[in-house]
Order: sequence, then structure tokens, then C-alpha cells
Amino acid sequence: MEIRQLEALIGIADHGIVLRRRGSARHGPVEYLESHRHLEKELGTELVNRSNGLLTESGEIVVDRARRILGELRGIASDVSELNAEIHGQVVLGMIGSAGRWIVPLLLEALKENYPHIALHIVEGTNSVIEPQLVKGQLDSPWWPGRSTPPN
Repeated sequence: MEIRQLEALIGIADHGIVLRRRGSARHGPVEYLESHRHLEKELGTELVNRSNGLLTESGEIVVDRARRILGELRGIASDVSELNAEIHGQVVLGMIGSAGRWIVPLLLEALKENYPHIALHIVEGTNSVIEPQLVKGQLDSPWWPGRSTPPN
């Protein structure tokens, strides 16, 4: 099992499969097709339904875990970067709209001053929208970028 295969399956989950004719100049979906087929062979199960291009139940399970795995890999980079003094990268933060109006200006000011190389992406929504994204690894941990527990 390779990271690129997991990324390809997540790509299918997020963007679907667009079948194309051979020799077409478009890129993307064909790479998804080839990569996920190797993963299907390794796992011994169909991950993408060939008739509709949607994930099977097995595919959904693999995508959920793959998102967490890739989140942990991003966390490794964040942790190592932290040791090297300058923190770089992207933080995806979920925020409830009403709190965001008060917190975001303060957060942006502190972030610019203390962590100038961090790119902040804020996802606004209700708890029912934000919590599933956090569980799926689409948002960073509430404790620290890329971590599921508070820093020591």
C-alpha cells in the first residue's frame, strides 16, 4: 500500500471519476483509475463501483482511514518543522460563524506576528458541519496543527 494510492482514492472520493478516451490531453482521472486498481488488487476488494464511479462500502472505509493517515503524515512535517524553530505549512481551522467574527481578527494578528510562514484556511460552519470534517481529518486538530493531543 502506497501513499499515492491512498491519495488517488481520496481524489476519487472528492472529485469522482471522469472516464476519458485514450490519447486525450486531459490529466488526472486516469491516474486515479490506475492507482486505485492496484490498491483494490492488494486488498482483494472493489473500492470503486465501475458502473457509477462512486466508492463502495469498502472504499468508504479505506478513504476514512486514508484521510487520517495523510493527516498524521502532515503532522509529522509540522512536528519536525516545529523543532527547527520556523513553523511552515497550512492549518485548516473549523470555526462557528458567530465566534469567528470576534476571534478571527485577533487570531490573524497573532498568527502573523508569531508564525509568519503559516497559511491559515478557515472553514466556517455549525458544529454539525465542522465535527465530521474534524473526524475525517479534513480539519487540523483543535489542540495544535497536525496533532490529536496537546503539545507537551
